[in-house]
Amino acid sequence: MAKGRILLILVFVLPLCLYAGSHTQDRYPPGSVAVTDNAFSLFFNPAASGYRSEFQLIAYFPEALRSYKNEYSLLVMGGKACFSGEWLYSGEQFYQRWQYSLGLPAGKWLNLGLRYRWFGTVEDKGEIDLGFISRPWKFLSLGGVIQNVTEANGLPVVYQVGIGARPLGKIITLAIDVTGQKGNNDLEYKTYIELKPVDGISLSSEYYPENGELRLGFNINLINSGIGFVENGRSAYFHLSNSKYRTIFERKARKLVVFKLPQTIQEEPILYGFRKPHTLKALIDKVKEIAKDKSVHTVLFVGNNLSYGFSRLYEVRNAIEELRTSGKHTCFYSESMNNGTYYLATACDKIFLNPAGTLWLVGFSSTYIFIKDLLDKLGIEAEYEHVGNYKTAADMFTRDSMSVYHREMIETLLEDFYNSFISEVSKTRGFSVEKMLELIDDGPYMAELAKEKGLIDDCLYEDQVLEKLKKTDKAKLEIVKIKRYSKRKEFREDWSYPAQKDKIALIYAVGSIGEGKSKKGFYSNVMGSETIARAIRKAREDKSVKAIVFRIDSPGGSALASDVIWREVYLTTTGKNRKPFIVSMSGLAASGGYYIACQADTIIATPYTITGSIGVLGGKFNVQKLCEKIGINTATIKKGKYSDYMSIYRELTPDERLKLQKIISYYYDVFTKHVADGRGISQDSVKSIGEGRVWSGTRGKTIGLVDIIGSLDTAIEIARQKAGLSNKDIAISIYPKPFSYIFEVSVSDFFTRKTYFGKLLEKDIKFYSYLFDLWLNNNENVFMIMPYMIKVE
Repeated sequence: MAKGRILLILVFVLPLCLYAGSHTQDRYPPGSVAVTDNAFSLFFNPAASGYRSEFQLIAYFPEALRSYKNEYSLLVMGGKACFSGEWLYSGEQFYQRWQYSLGLPAGKWLNLGLRYRWFGTVEDKGEIDLGFISRPWKFLSLGGVIQNVTEANGLPVVYQVGIGARPLGKIITLAIDVTGQKGNNDLEYKTYIELKPVDGISLSSEYYPENGELRLGFNINLINSGIGFVENGRSAYFHLSNSKYRTIFERKARKLVVFKLPQTIQEEPILYGFRKPHTLKALIDKVKEIAKDKSVHTVLFVGNNLSYGFSRLYEVRNAIEELRTSGKHTCFYSESMNNGTYYLATACDKIFLNPAGTLWLVGFSSTYIFIKDLLDKLGIEAEYEHVGNYKTAADMFTRDSMSVYHREMIETLLEDFYNSFISEVSKTRGFSVEKMLELIDDGPYMAELAKEKGLIDDCLYEDQVLEKLKKTDKAKLEIVKIKRYSKRKEFREDWSYPAQKDKIALIYAVGSIGEGKSKKGFYSNVMGSETIARAIRKAREDKSVKAIVFRIDSPGGSALASDVIWREVYLTTTGKNRKPFIVSMSGLAASGGYYIACQADTIIATPYTITGSIGVLGGKFNVQKLCEKIGINTATIKKGKYSDYMSIYRELTPDERLKLQKIISYYYDVFTKHVADGRGISQDSVKSIGEGRVWSGTRGKTIGLVDIIGSLDTAIEIARQKAGLSNKDIAISIYPKPFSYIFEVSVSDFFTRKTYFGKLLEKDIKFYSYLFDLWLNNNENVFMIMPYMIKVE
């Protein structure tokens, strides 16, 4: 069918191109100031390049098949700008012309553009053109250009306006342009038509009614390149792009995508040096993209002992299950699997393990250290007060063993996580819960035994897996690695523009909470109250932002900084610029992390989220005895009874300790009141589930701290619904704008190099480093912080 269409096009169109009128009023291909938006837009409307992020290179030969003169043009488009160099003749005189244009958004449906034109071999002055293009709907485009606004070289100002329409989508484009000159009442009209009967083939024409001139164009695209001809066979051009053109010449072989999973992923798109991060959202978006790709038959995920944390694994697992539901054949290969990797793998149809590999399916554990005795030997005393029996963040410094409250809390948390894990894994692998518990208690497993027990499907090397999967389809599958697949970016042909769509703001609140601007901490990041508050305020005041999703992954931190952020959330959900405000909790949203969430319209968590920890603690370290031991003497001069209240060189007095308790109690009262108001429950009810106790996302929903069990995608969908937006008409805008730590080096960098020593420390140091971040990056000593990091293995 497609071949027949191509034959008809070649038979009927090419002769028309050969015999079209030869008296042209323009040396460029057919186009319009309202609709042309590829690299040729440089010749028509400078504002149009603002719609483009793709790269495109065009080599254009205006007199290629007629004139002996060697004329040609090179055009480059990228980054919302275009540049061209032209080598031309005017009569017998050769000259060079250079043009540069830049198009930028100036509103929801409006782009403005500037074009500068200068000459390389003649003494003519440079000329400046201005343009606009507006696309309020996907079927309508308006454009206009003012050429030579400074009337350089004695030439008049030229005005052009155009209107374009797509009554049948991308299949047909219609446009009318009107051109006039300053001081001249005569107008020139031009009609433009472009037809795309099949993918990759376009036929264009422009017609001048006054003199009956008709110019035709023909273009054919391959995958990343194409060739075109213009009127009477005289002109030709060749173009390349880094994006994939829609074309009938694309190979239709069904694909086997090898999806190599990164060892770790992070939440926000922050750069470390020049290394592009692997983010959770980007990974899930790629899985969703593959689910929609009809050319993909099978996806093989490859990953070893992944370190994502169970909350993120839950979200990736959901995406893989949706991929499987879409009809794709999903498989997982690993050389060695920990609990988390196996949890993810069970979302797939088949699981393959290296014959020499091990399945470390052994259940969950969580280990804590207590260093009070060590501090005593050093002469350091931790002087801390807290509200709530479960507020155990300072216990590692103040106790020599785990308290009964701490143990009760962690046992309940682990039980919730373990039950969720057992339920999901047993369901997808076809085991009863009892059988799954029995299998875990018999772990770990070497590959052959894991296969025998039905925990995996086969023991194969990766090359054997690929060979086996290639033959699962009637036709041999084409193997495509994820890196190459990810580079497949399609050259946009529609008239939508992401920057001009209604937006949902996605605000990342990641790391311990500190005062001031966000920064790199001892190991992880510090979420600065100034940075996050500004991001919320900016999203609230941006009229194109219709809803906000607040993505939290934080154990809490400074009480003051938490309150600064909370205030902006409160203004967003209650003020005059009120917008839907949805919280999506990642692995952590506890203490201060919950404080900044409690005012949201909807709170979403995963079953593996650690949340709650509604409580406050405060205090300091006293190094007086340490100083005496090592020969350090201090002298303090005071003006004011409590001017050295939080000095680390002496212990707290009884009345100072009483003051600290009052301050902490005050903050606890504020905390519980904000939660009560935000969640619509009594303050006494909040206190009954508070006392610093952490909860799983599942139990958090039961007690009213969480509304929905779901993922980041769930939050975005709810935000879209609450804002009344169409699924196809939104863009996700990231806040704060991604930044880079290119020149920042943290203390932990010295402990995490790829050395044996570094590897020993790296696994544990990051789970306690946030405490150092808090003390180093805050001026106060009162914290809303969860019991120190809960590490589930």
